[in-house]
Amino acid sequence: MSQVFDLTFIQGDDYKASINLADDASNPTNLSGYAVAGKIRNRYGDSTYLLNLSPTISSITGGVIDVDIAASGTSSLPVTEAVYDIEIYQGTTVTRVLEGNVKILPQVL
Repeated sequence: MSQVFDLTFIQGDDYKASINLADDASNPTNLSGYAVAGKIRNRYGDSTYLLNLSPTISSITGGVIDVDIAASGTSSLPVTEAVYDIEIYQGTTVTRVLEGNVKILPQVL
C-alpha cells in the first residue's frame, strides 16, 4: 500500500500537503479507528529524528491525511538529504502509506 513520493522543504518556509489514500480501485481508504504518525530522519534506522511531521487525519471516510508544518518548524532543519515515512496504525497493526526522500534546502533571504 505504500507509495513513494519525494519532498522538498525550504528552511523557514511553511509546508502543507494533503495525502489522499485509496485502494487499487481508487476508492478512498476508510481511516475509522486509525491514528497516523510520520517523521523525517537522516537515514533509515536512526534512533533520533529531524522533524515530527505530526500528520493528522482530516477526512476519516475520505482517506485524507494532512501535514502542516509552520515556518518555525522548518527553520532549524539542517540542509541535507534525508528520508521520511508516514504510517497509519490501529492497535498493533501498522501500515506505511507514504515514504521517500526529503531535500532540505537553505533559505536564500
